[in-house]
Parts: sequence; C-alpha cells; structure tokens
Amino acid sequence: DRIEQARRMGWRCEQVVKAGHFAVADFVCPTNETRAAFGATYTIYMNTGQPTPYEDTQALFVPPKHVDFEVREQDAEKYAKLIAAQLIRS
Repeated sequence: DRIEQARRMGWRCEQVVKAGHFAVADFVCPTNETRAAFGATYTIYMNTGQPTPYEDTQALFVPPKHVDFEVREQDAEKYAKLIAAQLIRS
C-alpha cells in the first residue's frame, strides 16, 4: 500500500531527526495523499519530464500542489550543488 509505505518512510525520517541528524528521503510519492502521509518538512520536486518505468505509478502520478523547490531537468546539476551548499550551512 503506497500510503502506508509513505507513512513508514516519514516515521523513519522523524526518528533520524529526533536523534539529532538530517534525514533525506528520495522516493516516489505519486499522489497528494501519499505526500501527506509522508509529511515532509521540505519538498523538492525533481520535475524531469521523464516517465517512470513503472506504468502503475505513472498512471497515478499527480504533480505536487505545494513544493518548496522545483528542479527541472535542464537545471538539475546546477541546483543540486546549490541545495547541498544551503543544507550544509543550515
């Protein structure tokens, strides 16, 4: 179940943060419901324009309603370096 998996990933990240560390989760949450179940503090949308190889996931995918930062395919490398630098300073 996608919602349960997202909830579990969110719980795991919370435990890492409670232990005093940073948590970065990189996985597909194809719907607003799965994103809500995960409960991200900060969302980066990797908008590559490329379909996922998983047809069932692609059929469900809805672009996020809210993102903190969107990375388009042509700018991915540039923004990855900027984001990493910002997180290190935080």
